[in-house]
Amino acid sequence: MEYDNIKGIIFDYDGTVDIRGDRWAEVMFDAFRSNGIELSLPALKHTAEAVGTYLISDDLIQPTDDFTAMMRTCARLMLQRLSDNYQIGSRFTDTSATADAIARYCLSYMNAVFEVDRPVIGALAARFRLVLVSRYYPNFGAMLDEFGLSQYFRQIIQSRHTGTDAGDGDIILRGVEALDLPAAEILVVGGSLRSDIGPALAHGCRALWIADKSRAGEAPDGVALAGSLRAALKLI
Repeated sequence: MEYDNIKGIIFDYDGTVDIRGDRWAEVMFDAFRSNGIELSLPALKHTAEAVGTYLISDDLIQPTDDFTAMMRTCARLMLQRLSDNYQIGSRFTDTSATADAIARYCLSYMNAVFEVDRPVIGALAARFRLVLVSRYYPNFGAMLDEFGLSQYFRQIIQSRHTGTDAGDGDIILRGVEALDLPAAEILVVGGSLRSDIGPALAHGCRALWIADKSRAGEAPDGVALAGSLRAALKLI
């Protein structure tokens, strides 16, 4: 599928730019297991969702926190919750050292992701106007600076700072407005059919879905699927 006449690209950060084909629950699952914590993936997903909501609603992540600080806080709360629910052994009730180790594992993962993705984004920035959107991270800007990505984007938009809701397409519309281009000349690259691809099409943009190739049959008409950001570059 060709994406001709594209002049601007809106990237979703969450689960698109910050992964290499995995889901973050799977990354966390591997991080826990690498530190000797055996639990089921469903139990980890449930805990991660609950802690993530708590972190954001109670402002436990500060805008200046780097990635490691954020993951350390997240891991500490997850360990405590799992221990309180008797889903892991009591030896993890003193969680500081284990939370640090989990945060380091996740940082190593992120560094590997951006070692590959940073040149891809740089190559795209040389050809297109780029905007990056995020719905979840209060410290979004600090993390982009940390990983050397801020320089590539004309604007960085976060729903917590625009009054938009994570479940609607308003943040995509904000991206369209920031690019100052006709919607038909904008490509939205995202990992969620509901939050990224659907709103993109509704606003008249083109769309490229980052997902496992096994889901190709779910892609709407006119939407290509790529397994990673690097694979997406070949289609743009």
